[in-house]
Amino acid sequence: MAAHQFTPRFYELFQCIGDRCEDNCCHDWAITIDKKTYQRYVTHPDQLIQSTAKTRIKRTRKAENNWAVITLDETGKCPFLTEGLCQIHTRAGPQALSHTCQNYPRVISRFANNQRLSLTLSCPEACRQVLLNPDALLMGVSPLAGYHPLQPLPPATLQLHQYSLDILLTEGLSVEEKLWLIGLLIHRDSSTLSNEAFLGQISQLIEDRQLTAVFSQLPFISQVQWKALRNLTYLQVLNAQTGSQRGQPTMQRCLEQIQQLLAGEFNTDRLGKLHETWHREVAPFLAARPHILQNYLVYYVYHHFPHQPPKSPQQCYRLLIADYFLLRSYLCLLAMEGKLTEQDVVNLFYSYHSLRQHNRDFEDAIDKVLTEHGENMDLTLYALLQTAVAP
Repeated sequence: MAAHQFTPRFYELFQCIGDRCEDNCCHDWAITIDKKTYQRYVTHPDQLIQSTAKTRIKRTRKAENNWAVITLDETGKCPFLTEGLCQIHTRAGPQALSHTCQNYPRVISRFANNQRLSLTLSCPEACRQVLLNPDALLMGVSPLAGYHPLQPLPPATLQLHQYSLDILLTEGLSVEEKLWLIGLLIHRDSSTLSNEAFLGQISQLIEDRQLTAVFSQLPFISQVQWKALRNLTYLQVLNAQTGSQRGQPTMQRCLEQIQQLLAGEFNTDRLGKLHETWHREVAPFLAARPHILQNYLVYYVYHHFPHQPPKSPQQCYRLLIADYFLLRSYLCLLAMEGKLTEQDVVNLFYSYHSLRQHNRDFEDAIDKVLTEHGENMDLTLYALLQTAVAP
């Protein structure tokens, strides 16, 4: 079977902005060095590069592509970073960078028999390209040269993946309605009615303009939202204390606000402030920029949803809803501070994913909390999508 490479527009347009980046990637996390690069640095003719490499790069010898790690300075920055500029890049050129530094935030993955190019959202500029460009998810497809062994996926998984994309690209539905339909697809028993027949029924409801009325019948359960927001935010607080410092200012503001807003016993009026802000400030802001959430969710599914072994499709859906619910809530918090801007969106999404995307333990903890506290059931997950009626 022929293999293909998928290249989104945001990948093609991305360029590192260097010292203009609001939170560069040269601090507060492990920067690994491959063996060839390590040997090149410690024997480099440039004395600054050589001396820094000998004193600040520690060999780990874990693998050829993970041969050493850079020891950060007392402020958590890479010792090769001076006034926002990488001295290796400046003195020896971009070709001298390690694989880690050359590639980030670019990622290459396989899905079935195809190769997919993408960016990780823990980079501010990657967020800008993914979220703010209406054409970011236009996809280029080209034959993949060379031999690529087939990596078969279960037909049901491929079907759920494609149908999820189809639902997200359907016009005339709200984001919440689309996420609800994806949940129905994942939770349903296809042995009694095929997914094709089920989606045919959904299409008829959309044509008859009845789907929104059906979705509106889902309950808004304020206690569920209160508990989920408190529990998931508590996880964020713990993770922020032990994880990377990248993206901390924006996330810290959100976490502190949530803790203040939801302190003490359940109070529907305090939770209502979030929903009032959603309807008054955030929803109109996003309605004027529909590509922001559309791009984010298509990007999310493009990253192999719901195929993320060992997680089941149901677990993947729980994480999708948790991510959307938290990001929506945090956007409301930022809007409560002042008029929402596109820079606020970039700051929030890259900050959130600096914690979320590079921490598998945190991902597992989210799923555990949802399960332990009952928010993993399909009805309560759908309740997280609802917002209180607009004032």
